[in-house]
Amino acid sequence: MYFAVGVKVTIFPLYIPGIDIYSTYGYGITNSLHMLIAVYGCIGALASDTAFMMFVLHFISYVELFRIECEQFQKDLTDVGNRCEPHMPEYKSFCRQRMRDLYQYHQNVIVYLESLQECYQSICVVQVATCSFSIMFNLFLALTNDRLLGYIWNLPWYMLPSDEQLRYKFMLGRSQLPAEMVIRSVGPLNMETFTDIMQKIYSAFTMMYSFLVDLS
Repeated sequence: MYFAVGVKVTIFPLYIPGIDIYSTYGYGITNSLHMLIAVYGCIGALASDTAFMMFVLHFISYVELFRIECEQFQKDLTDVGNRCEPHMPEYKSFCRQRMRDLYQYHQNVIVYLESLQECYQSICVVQVATCSFSIMFNLFLALTNDRLLGYIWNLPWYMLPSDEQLRYKFMLGRSQLPAEMVIRSVGPLNMETFTDIMQKIYSAFTMMYSFLVDLS
């Protein structure tokens, strides 16, 4: 703002005691502190989502390792089947040992999934709840704007002088374009935008699912 129009405006309404923001030194120190706070805030906001993504990617690695174990077991079982009959003790012992390894590995994957659910189910509830409340309050804002427009319609505009009718017309036209909460570079915060975001999420999920199918 200072370099664009020459006005010293801080990033946040937060001031350091004893520092004059209208001086070059004070303005630079204050904005540097605000940028540091903004960076830490962004890191904190993204930390849980980043950790969740990492844990989900770990699960994909677990599944791939389990697939490798199953494929190796199939090859080894074929080799043992060529040397031994199914009723022989060596064959039964091999199957028992290798299947126990697969059972244990599968149990570890299940425990990992349960721990992931235990850690992040509350976070998911908070995220869904906050998004729902944001959309609900924006819809409430839209209804309040409709009430405001109704009050303007009910004014006795036909009893006003000609110059006041022109001003009334301007107010009426402006009230039909109400301000609303928007998601920057995405769209207004309403049900249409929410539906569009859900469609994009489903498209991304379909792409990831196709990638997993190609891997298998």
